[in-house]
Amino acid sequence: MTRVNVKVESDADAYAVWIDKQGVRLVDGAGGRDLPPGEHYITWIILGASGKKAKITLSKAGAVFKTMNSVIAAGAQHEADVDYFDA
Repeated sequence: MTRVNVKVESDADAYAVWIDKQGVRLVDGAGGRDLPPGEHYITWIILGASGKKAKITLSKAGAVFKTMNSVIAAGAQHEADVDYFDA
């Protein structure tokens, strides 16, 4: 198993993150999951006014290996996305 850490930096009103359909418990924007080797997917949603944003960073063994950015589009109240990564 590999520990994959998740860090969220956001000015959104609320946000949530899932890895392989299981929620990631975030405390002060940080959390993680122990994952078996192979491909996994991360899903996130941010809620708030247009222009609010989030930066989601994945790391393992202390090294960042993926960074994703989301911005709530004009006229919208949320942004959701999915991405893949290897553990």
